[in-house]
Amino acid sequence: MTPASFSLNAGESQVLTIKATANINLVDEWVHGYIKLNNADASMSDTHLQATIGFKAGQVAEEVSAELNNVDNSIAIEDVYTSGSKALQSRGFGLFKAQSFTGSAIGSSNDTERNSPHSNPEVIFSVPTVVKPYTKRLVVEITDSTSPDMDLYVGIDDDNDGMPNAYEMFYSLLCISGEVDSKERCIIDNPPSGNYWIFAHNYEGTVEDEADEVTLEITHVGYSNQASFDIEAPTQVAQDERFDISLTVNGYLDDSQTLQPLEQDATYYGLLELGTTPDLKRNIGATLIKVKGLAPVEVPLNTAPVVANAIADITTQLSAQGGVVVNVDLSEVFSDPEGDALTLSATGVEGITLSGTQLEVSFTTSGEYPIIVTASDGEFETNTQFMVKVAAAPLPPVDPPSESTGGGALGLYALLTLLLLGRGRRQYA
Repeated sequence: MTPASFSLNAGESQVLTIKATANINLVDEWVHGYIKLNNADASMSDTHLQATIGFKAGQVAEEVSAELNNVDNSIAIEDVYTSGSKALQSRGFGLFKAQSFTGSAIGSSNDTERNSPHSNPEVIFSVPTVVKPYTKRLVVEITDSTSPDMDLYVGIDDDNDGMPNAYEMFYSLLCISGEVDSKERCIIDNPPSGNYWIFAHNYEGTVEDEADEVTLEITHVGYSNQASFDIEAPTQVAQDERFDISLTVNGYLDDSQTLQPLEQDATYYGLLELGTTPDLKRNIGATLIKVKGLAPVEVPLNTAPVVANAIADITTQLSAQGGVVVNVDLSEVFSDPEGDALTLSATGVEGITLSGTQLEVSFTTSGEYPIIVTASDGEFETNTQFMVKVAAAPLPPVDPPSESTGGGALGLYALLTLLLLGRGRRQYA
């Protein structure tokens, strides 16, 4: 609190400035506290002041704008900071398309026409609109005019006639934009639901009492269950930590909240709300998002890779040591119609090694093995299969008997045979 001390004479006043800083433990938008003023005069009592502070738990850009198409579709919200959050909340609404209205109003020629436009309908161009419940923002702007000074008014149409009157101008006027030119805009936060009139007042025309053209654009940023843009933001941030938020715009929401592609030269508005906790979803602030549609870019249709040359089945045999390695060159197997770079992978057995387009498979047992090779362009993939038939290792060779060993055995057999024959002859003699 400043000043830290002060003196007052009877009838004097003193302004006290209280600085309070929110931190990650903030649990409510409003915080209450007491300030004790110690009186230096012991004969007088001390004073207590109650302070009620509404905290804004950070800082985020009030508005961002970009010109986008279906390819260049990103928006950055930079340099956001907060009081700290363990569960940062980000919620999007829109985008919604602006409605355009073109008409004319004659240039004011006297003070009555300049100061009381509601009483001189010929110097205004008025458009009625209906604001639905839960509308987040009503954005109205003059986007084009031949008048050097066209002003903008927005108010609630209490009598539902589509035109302003004196009562409504006094009690129901919500916004006046009256710069010394025709570049006027009104942004109404959380507008009350109901019927509105919006009019452009030709405060100083090109020529007095002659008509100037004017174009109004009106955008209702309503509540939407799903935004038409993706939000990339951190979920946890420290106190005063600076960070950026990235938005990827996928299109806009029509009246039925169906996603539609951006249209060339159309204007769109949306909203991003940030909060520190699930119970404080918007206490950091909100960013209004303005998008101008550019001509769409024709994006070639991507198709899946194709098998240009199938891999023939392979027959091989385990070596005497019990293993075999099969190598296959995959460089000519696949092709991509759009010329996209392909990523290869292979599955089917253990022992697969893939280096670039060179496939190597190691086998240690015989059998038939299906190998599946897949090519991906990042969006689509295609695969092909081939078989590897692995035969068992050959049997080891058997050495023939030696001649000396074979002769001795044969001689012994012949000798036994002769002895048996001789014995038989003696029995029959």
